[in-house]
Amino acid sequence: MNFYNKQYIRVDENKNITYGFSDAFEQPQENDICINEQAERHFELLGNTNPSLMNFEGVYLYKYENGNIIKKSEEDIALEYKPKIQKETVSDLEITFAEYVIENEERLSRLEEKINA
Repeated sequence: MNFYNKQYIRVDENKNITYGFSDAFEQPQENDICINEQAERHFELLGNTNPSLMNFEGVYLYKYENGNIIKKSEEDIALEYKPKIQKETVSDLEITFAEYVIENEERLSRLEEKINA
């Protein structure tokens, strides 16, 4: 008699696969999706054991659509990353730098007052 584990994925509102696991190590939550009922104990996705589900920029690499696991293309990943890069615009950086300069000028002014007192 063979013993199998079940493997599950968890998806977010955009159908990104955000988490994957085997019931050998934890029990599924209500909305987790079983993707393999006769699996090994270590999680596997598209032939890769314990794959990274996101890249270094925090973009998820896989989607779950219509019952299928889809590896995102480099173009899809780049499109998702662009808005994250553009969140901090040059004007935001300029404002942050200006606040930093003002704060340091105030500190220098207080220090000068103490020295001259």
